[in-house]
Amino acid sequence: MFLAAVARPRWDPHRKKEWDGKVGLWPLTEKYTALRRSKCRARGEECICNVGSFNQEVYKGHLLDHVIPAIKLKWPRREKKNVILIQQDNAPPYISPSNPEVLAAGMVGIFGFSTSLQIHPTQMPWIWD
Repeated sequence: MFLAAVARPRWDPHRKKEWDGKVGLWPLTEKYTALRRSKCRARGEECICNVGSFNQEVYKGHLLDHVIPAIKLKWPRREKKNVILIQQDNAPPYISPSNPEVLAAGMVGIFGFSTSLQIHPTQMPWIWD
């Protein structure tokens, strides 16, 4: 399973080129040590598997550690004065838009950077405006 962050492509006047809108793609995996040997791997070898349960803590950790810092790094400088909406669908593991930790992480930064979480309404394809 992967967590992806994309945005609308836009012109970046500071870099003098079109920003493609790709923020990042992060795998939701965890590492473990093999307890038994098999023909594919030795005992004690480090292995990777999907996250067992994708809950609010896992999602919030990825949002705070990966998504918001990547947005701050890659977002065009001219657009950083605007509030950036992080849109999520209505899946149960997602967090509330009023979560204090996520609000604090989104408000700290350079150039007046600010983010806001938004829940995508059910049965509605696009709400970009």
